[in-house]
Amino acid sequence: MWGICEVAINIADGTVTLVDAKHDGRGLAMYDAENKWVSQVTLHENQYCLLSDGDHASTKYTIKSIKEDIVEVIVTDRFDALSFGQGITEKTKIIFVKPYKDLDMNTASQSE
Repeated sequence: MWGICEVAINIADGTVTLVDAKHDGRGLAMYDAENKWVSQVTLHENQYCLLSDGDHASTKYTIKSIKEDIVEVIVTDRFDALSFGQGITEKTKIIFVKPYKDLDMNTASQSE
């Protein structure tokens, strides 16, 4: 999942935890359903989080279902190009994601 460095399934409580990937420079920030900035979020089915640049681009991840080894996620990508003289585009798709953990980009750059 773009912008997410870790997906963890918490089968005992029926949730999935998504961890925001941290990159140097500009990028998308993660927000919970209450529009609060967060570095990670734990979601039940039908809950969502949003990755946004705060202006034009956003990606919404809605948890559709959680199984023991896979999460079904509705991904909605939105781009607002009104300030460029164009319109708003929105695309939705469903993906299936297995749990994973990537290296945090900031951690790698701090160790050098």
